[in-house]
Parts: sequence; C-alpha cells; structure tokens
Amino acid sequence: MSVTKLAQGGTALSGGAFDKKGVFHLCDSQTGAVYRVDNEELVEMFNTHGQPTAVDFDPVSGAMHICDLFHQSILRVEGFSEDGGGPVLSEVVKEFNRIPLQGPHSLAFDREGSLYFTDGGALGQSTLAAPSGSVFAVSCEHSVMQPMALSSLAQPSGLCLSSTQKCVYVAETLHNRLLRFAQRPKGVFHASVFRVFSGGMGPTALTSDSEGNIYVAHYDFRGNTDKGVITVLRPDGEVSRVISIPGPEITGLALHPKNSKLLYVTEASQNAVFVCTL
Repeated sequence: MSVTKLAQGGTALSGGAFDKKGVFHLCDSQTGAVYRVDNEELVEMFNTHGQPTAVDFDPVSGAMHICDLFHQSILRVEGFSEDGGGPVLSEVVKEFNRIPLQGPHSLAFDREGSLYFTDGGALGQSTLAAPSGSVFAVSCEHSVMQPMALSSLAQPSGLCLSSTQKCVYVAETLHNRLLRFAQRPKGVFHASVFRVFSGGMGPTALTSDSEGNIYVAHYDFRGNTDKGVITVLRPDGEVSRVISIPGPEITGLALHPKNSKLLYVTEASQNAVFVCTL
C-alpha cells in the first residue's frame, strides 16, 4: 500500500466526494470555499460565505449538496447565475419541527436519492456532558424528514451507507464509537453500537466499499500526534487492516467510483488530499 499527496491548499479542508464524472470535490470550513481537484491542484468553484464541512451528490439528479455550519442548513446547487456571479444555492433542509438545525456536519445519499445527514453543530457544541446531536433521514419518495436519533448524540460527524443500503453507519466522535442504524422494515431504523474505539478524539469520517468493508477515519489534534489512522472494518465489525496517514486531522474519506483501490483522504492539519492505493 502507498500513500501519496495529491493536492494541497486552503486553510481548513473538509469532506470530500466524487461527482458522476469522477471529479473529486471538497470544501474549506474556514473560508467557505468549495473546490474541485484538477490536475493535482485545488480549483475554487464558488464560496458559500459560510462554513461548509462536507459535499455530496444526489445520484439521481447529480446536484451537489453541501453541509454548512454557519447557514445551519444543507444547501443545494441549483445552477449558476447568468451574470457569472456564482451558483444559485437553495436551503434544502434548515429545521425540524420548526426548530433550526444546529449545523449539519456530513451527508450521504442512497442509490434512490434519499438523504441522510448528521446534525451536531461545531466541535464543542454537542458534548459528552450535554449530547445534543442528531441524525436525520429525508425520504426521496415523499420528501418526509424523520429523526433517526434526536438530540442525543455527542458530536455525530461522518456517516455512510452499507453496501446493501440496509444500514447507515454514523461516527459519534466524542464517544469514540461507530453506531449502526439498521433499517427494518423500510423507514424504520434500529440503532446500536457497532464498534467502540480507544485513543485519539474519535472517528470523524466514514466510507464503505462494495464488499461491505467500512473505512473509519480517527481524528486527533496535531499537537497530540503526527500520524492519522484509518481503521478498515469487515461487515461483521472486526478489524481487517489499519492504514497510517501523515496527518491526524482527517476530515473526509471517499473511494474513487471507477477504482475502489484508490482511497481519497482529506486532512486538515496539512490542508492536503492524500490518495491511498489499497
């Protein structure tokens, strides 16, 4: 296995996802910039004028969606203005039961276009002493928003779906554990603790492959350690391998859609995108 630095720049790189063309996108939670990687360079596409933490793409429409802490909403790129002034952004989700979101952190779509996202606000807003984070699902069939876990989690962050699309995995950072929401029947989720970790601050970013393996990025502050760790779990929750990254502040994971042996890692202490050849 090899790890190479693909691109570097920005001030607080976060998230990461591929569009239908296989182009990697990510954002900067400090400047508000949304980037694409082009010829090993970060190219700024536009700015949300907020604090974007993650991007993903609706598999049906192809539209980019963005989690933004400052706007306390999930934004959708509707298109670009004719005067060249940037994208037209709309707030897809900003409240539940007329209560504003704390600040969405990460999002993921299933194959049908249903949306899942975590809502925990900025780091420190939802704590061990006062857990207030949530996980929500928005059905593509009826556009109905339902809480999978409501105001009860300590800094929920990354999430991903299983290869079967029947489970949603969520990283609960401050409890240093991975949660699993199993769906049975459709639209009914049963939460359980899938794996508990030790060391560092906790898991922040997740992705999964077609074989059901789950990639878990562990976050810690750079002053505590210089190395980052990604644990690969088998579908049964057992560890199959551990990947070392030259940077501990991992904020995004994504497998290349055309080559699942390439794992893209967003790391904030070096503001770099690394590529792991698995």
